[in-house]
Formats: sequence, C-alpha cells, structure tokens
Amino acid sequence: MNYWCTWGIQNALSRTGTGNQDCGRFAGDQGARSARRNMSEELLFGSDGWAETMFPKSRKDLLLLLDDGWDVPLDADPCVSIRPFSALVPDAGRFPGLGATGAERLKNLNERIAAAGWMGAALWVACQGFGEGGGVSFGDREGRDCWRRRMEVSQKAGIRYWKIDWGARDGSVEYRKMIGDVRDEVYPELVLENKPLSYWAPFNGIEFQNGGECKGTGRIFGEEDCSRDDWTGTDIGRLCAFSDVVRIYDMLQPLDGATAFDRIAFYGMVVDKTCARTVLNVEGSVVAGAVLGHAFGIMRAPGVDGGLYGPADDVSRLCKRIAEVDRAVAWQRIAPAFGGRSDCRSRFSKRTLTDVWRFKAGEGWLAAAWGREVFQCAPAVLSRGMELPEVHALEAEPPFVAAMSHPNGAVSVGAFPRVCAGRYWTPKATVKIACPPAHGRPLAVFGEMAELRIPGKLATCGARVFAKDLAGGEAHEITSLLSQDAGGTVIPGDVLAEIGREADPQDVHSAPGTLVFATESPLTGKAKQ
Repeated sequence: MNYWCTWGIQNALSRTGTGNQDCGRFAGDQGARSARRNMSEELLFGSDGWAETMFPKSRKDLLLLLDDGWDVPLDADPCVSIRPFSALVPDAGRFPGLGATGAERLKNLNERIAAAGWMGAALWVACQGFGEGGGVSFGDREGRDCWRRRMEVSQKAGIRYWKIDWGARDGSVEYRKMIGDVRDEVYPELVLENKPLSYWAPFNGIEFQNGGECKGTGRIFGEEDCSRDDWTGTDIGRLCAFSDVVRIYDMLQPLDGATAFDRIAFYGMVVDKTCARTVLNVEGSVVAGAVLGHAFGIMRAPGVDGGLYGPADDVSRLCKRIAEVDRAVAWQRIAPAFGGRSDCRSRFSKRTLTDVWRFKAGEGWLAAAWGREVFQCAPAVLSRGMELPEVHALEAEPPFVAAMSHPNGAVSVGAFPRVCAGRYWTPKATVKIACPPAHGRPLAVFGEMAELRIPGKLATCGARVFAKDLAGGEAHEITSLLSQDAGGTVIPGDVLAEIGREADPQDVHSAPGTLVFATESPLTGKAKQ
C-alpha cells in the first residue's frame, strides 16, 4: 500500500522553474494550479523521467501515484470549473504517445510504470463523478454508473489503488461510501484511500489572528475525545468503518513531525474504538510509518535543491533524506503495514511536547503562516501492540519516541526530531521498550538515541547478535558490545547509529535504521569493535 506520490516534485518544479520570483505566486490554490501543469508523458517517461530515476532501491515495493493533474487538460482549474476532474484516464494532451483511447492510455501507462520496476501505477481521484460541479449533480443511479465504468477501465488496465481526495462531493461520507459499495460489486481488489472530512490542514488546532498571533491548542483532539468510546456516529468513525486506507492529510515542513504524531495518535484511537480494519497512511512521515506499522505516501524527491515548497522544507533537508526511505521500505518487507486489530492497539502518552517554528515569507505553501510563529503539540510517546516505551532525556528537550510489537513478533522503535528555537535535531535520550522481539524475530531501531534498553536477554545462550543497515550492506556481530543489567539488555546508541548509516554514509541527514537479530546459525560478518 506504500507509494511515491508525484505532488511534491510537481510543486518543486514550479518553484525551481521560476527562481525566486514572487514567492506569493506559489502559495495555496495558485501553487496547486502551477503544480497541476507539471504532469506529462515527458516528465514521467522522458530523459531522466520520474519513473526511471526515483527510488531505484525501493521502487519494486512501491506504487507510483500520479497526483492531481494527470487526467485533466493542462489549463484545468477547479476554481474556474471543477467538472473536468475524475475523467480517470490519462489526458490525451499530456500523454499523447500512450494510445488513441483513454482505456488504452491507462493500460499502457500502468505497463510502462511497472516495466520501470515499480509495483504499478496508483491514481489520484477527485471525489465526484466526471462532469459534476457547477450546479450539475448526478442522481444515485447515474453516479453509480459513472463510477462503475471508471472502475471497469481501471480493472482492465491493472490499476490497484485509488487515492480519493477533494472534489465536488468532498464533504459527503455517504458519497464516499457509495464509491466503496460500487467497488465491492465491480472490482473488490481495488484499494480505496480516503481522507478525513473534518480536518485541520496543514496544522492541527490553530487559527491565525489578525494581530499576527497563532491561537489554539495546537492539537487535533482534546481530553474529551480521549474519554469518548462511541465514534460510530461521527464522520471520522463512519469513514473508518468502510475505508481501506485513511490518509492523515496535508502537513507542512518543518512542523510535520509533531503534526503527524498527533494525528497518528488520534486516528489510531478512532480506528481501535470503532474496531475498524482501516490502515492509516501517514503521508511523508515514512519513518513513523515504518516504526508503527502504518502505510506511507512518499512526497520527497531526490535531487531537488532547497526543499519541495521553499526554504522551510530545507530546514529538515527533506529531499536529501533518501536513505531513510529505503530503510523504511526495507523494514516493511519484514513487518508490513496493517490495519486496526484488537490484539495490537495504539497507545499514546498524556505528556505532550511542543514544536515551534517562525515562518519567513515564502517558506512553505501556506501564506497565512508567513511571518508568524506557529506551534504544534503532540503526545511525547506513541506505541502499538506494546506498552509505552520509557524515555529518559539527556538534554533539556526529549525526542519524540515510538515503538511497536508487530503481530508477526518483530519489534521496532524510533527516536524522532524536534523543532525548537530555530533548531531541527534529535535530542539524545535513553529509551527502554516494553518487550523484546519474539524468538527468531528481528528488531529495527530508527533514529539516534544514547542507548536502547530491552527487557530480558536479546539472545539465548549460545546465540550471536548481529546488526546491519536496513538500506543494505553487511551484517556486523555486536554480541560483545551488548551489556546486561537487572533491567535487561543494553545496546549503545553510537553503535546503532554508525551501523544504521553504513549503506549510504554520504546521506548524513537521513535517520539511521538498524536491523538487529540473533542467530545460532553460522553467519559471516565482521565483529564490531
């Protein structure tokens, strides 16, 4: 269910193609209009096209999702007319070499993407029937027929994933459920992703006052939501009841870490309380997705200079953090994303952390944030399938921390960056997880920490412990570097960080990701000193 989404690079091309001219030109809807034009056969399949250049290590486990613009004419603008959206076949003007008919173009598009080494194509879908909007609204029968025809074309083309976003019917849970009902009849294998109907985007729980202040809680939910048990009558509860995937929606660098943590906590709680099987998609927060068993939609793009939307993105070096994507994808080959389960519930701490950033003019696509100090709050610790980890900070601020015990017995843990006082970094801390991996199952450690503590012994008598970079490289024996005390096994953080960056030492901005495993079988590999 993981994919690389073209929307980020579509925006980056708009920005880099015009230098530093008029930063306001690329904010909000105007930025989307410009990005929408950056989708074509040449960009996708031409010299240095995206299909051939993006994520060569990981693409065999990723879909390539064509975002907003792929199925509409170049001059399409929903602010003028929304009716051309949801054609759901490649626009002939953008993809002239893929065939004479829409169905032929879609089939050839998917086959060419798969031939480049991806799992196949995934499609951005406007939440409306083709031709709706501007006073035109289809009845139930006409609407169902419209979706039935488009699903049949996708089925014949081998398309397996739709990302249903905004549209003329955006605010209707019933309409989205109708699409799902038609899918169940026509093409049950098609995965449907929805987005929340009531949402804060790109920030949680804040409003911008006329005086320039940022007011609110900085959170997507409050104490009253935590005590609520019945979510079946709410929009988000009803959405989770029938959606294969729910995306946590748009966020803005460099505060996306805190924004994502809070949304993951909230939507995870709703999924659990509604007993839904829904998978969460955490957008570009790939490491959090890997650690917590959620799907992700990669937005970053290798080779983009200065961030996708401007200087604020570059604070976190988003487009230089490529190896961590490969590590996240590699871990999900071992511990795949999964939906709600009664035996693997989500937890979050009562303690919250606050990240703060002052946006300069032109930083990010939200003009309302420019010149203002914005804050986001989130639970300090998240977990899934285990009790919350214990975190002992060695600096004034702790990192965000998450951990999971996967249903297959694998365990993962991560320490995540903070944004405070104009600084983006991962504070050092000792982290103790609540349970070890099941016998014969591995452990993944993402991010930097002073040391990791694991209850009990990581290896039985006679077993040896090895570690390797999830992105590739050789395994190193670290048995002699482990220590044991009354609390269990201790792994030094510097050992984990060094090995976890070994496959791509030039990528110093990516979070390290280390696979740790015990074996009694003979295994070649250097002993780490």
